[in-house]
Amino acid sequence: MIKVIVPLATLVTPNIPEAEEISGMTISNIGDMKVAAIKIHEMGCQSVLIKGGHARGDATDILYDGHKFYHFTTSRIQTKNTHGTGCTLSSAIASNLALGYAMADAVKLAKDYVT
Repeated sequence: MIKVIVPLATLVTPNIPEAEEISGMTISNIGDMKVAAIKIHEMGCQSVLIKGGHARGDATDILYDGHKFYHFTTSRIQTKNTHGTGCTLSSAIASNLALGYAMADAVKLAKDYVT
């Protein structure tokens, strides 16, 4: 996956455990998410969105486009019904990109939709 798929990707959207596996590091905070995003970006993809749903507190996702970081924070919704939210988010981002939105705007609209 890292050698073949990641370099072909416009956007990679790992959650924290997935980003830890891909980057080979432990992620404990926003700073770690940024370092992991840089490491994953260096594997060849255009952008990286590390989803913060597995972190504590608010749900903060970090987007890195190779130049700039974007933070997308929403209040955590207390529910056990979160299965599939990452897939929904990725699909919504892809739909927004297909509609012509820039990456950061596509992510923001998708996060708002899922929330």
